[in-house]
Amino acid sequence: MSLIPRGQPAPDQQPDVSSLVQGLQEEERRQGWEADAARWRAGALAEAIFGRGVIPRLRYARTALGFRALVELEVPFRDLDDHQSREHRFLAEVGRDELLARIPALFVFTPADPGALVPAPSS
Repeated sequence: MSLIPRGQPAPDQQPDVSSLVQGLQEEERRQGWEADAARWRAGALAEAIFGRGVIPRLRYARTALGFRALVELEVPFRDLDDHQSREHRFLAEVGRDELLARIPALFVFTPADPGALVPAPSS
């Protein structure tokens, strides 16, 4: 006696593959929109913390380990202590942001072109 059925299922028992494919396509599209929304929201938040001149870039819409977005944030850089302080504030705000808190994203900070630096808002 085997618990695994043998042979092909009857034609009326075949799964509807077209609806499965359509569902997967819709989910992929939704995740792409979420990743794009994360990029723009993270950019606005980073600009409020790091100052004008932030450039958000979506590097990947789906990553390993379940992340839906890898967002590069090019931010003004003054010195390491200032950057780390602002980075910690940014990540704390991400956790409190209604949109960003529910989209699994990885944020990568890169320094902006030094010639394009604009003074950051005071802490």
